[in-house]
Amino acid sequence: MGAASSTPVLFKYLNLGALNGRGGVVRFFMLVHDIAFTEELYSLGEEWTQKKQQLIASGENPSGTVPVLEHKGVTLTQHIALMRYLAREHGLTSGSAYGDYVQDLVADEYQGFRDAWVGAAFGGDEEATKKFKEVIVPSRLQLFDDLYAKFKQHDVYLSVSRSSCGRTGGRPLWGDTALYGMIQDLILSKMMTQEQLAAYSHLRALYKAYGAQPAVAQRVASKE
Repeated sequence: MGAASSTPVLFKYLNLGALNGRGGVVRFFMLVHDIAFTEELYSLGEEWTQKKQQLIASGENPSGTVPVLEHKGVTLTQHIALMRYLAREHGLTSGSAYGDYVQDLVADEYQGFRDAWVGAAFGGDEEATKKFKEVIVPSRLQLFDDLYAKFKQHDVYLSVSRSSCGRTGGRPLWGDTALYGMIQDLILSKMMTQEQLAAYSHLRALYKAYGAQPAVAQRVASKE
């Protein structure tokens, strides 16, 4: 559960164990920004199959995907859009159009990488997994390292939150969160090693700094 907040969020997602997936990225964002939430997790297999059908049949989420958030009487879907919503709802933007733009830039670029990881990690195609590890991962990490070199507005992060709503500013936002979760899943799924990050100085700094956020470090340690 996240820290205290006036209107807690109900977070619905898959129980992926140590892996994060798309929903885990949203969880990291809520943890970093002290957004209170409770979890409703579904096991892969029959439970998730039934829940997916229920999401579609009930109209709760016609696409039949998770994560799903319930907040203030509305149902919200799509993990990058969810973080953008939470950022605006809680005053957790950078405070500038350009600062938010660089977060959007990386978050939008990341989504294809996330989709490719899902296919490689769960698709069961050994050749596709081999290509992902040996070709796609290094090329995408280099791209993101170059994007950070060009666009980041902070020593480590793309941009950071301003102080608002009683919260201290200087915290990472949605693009940084998406990429941190992606890198961690690459390592956990053995698509790369943490040592390989040494070749990408900006991503290595991001991974170290984000992972040192107290709530994130606690979450990661609890899954080891």
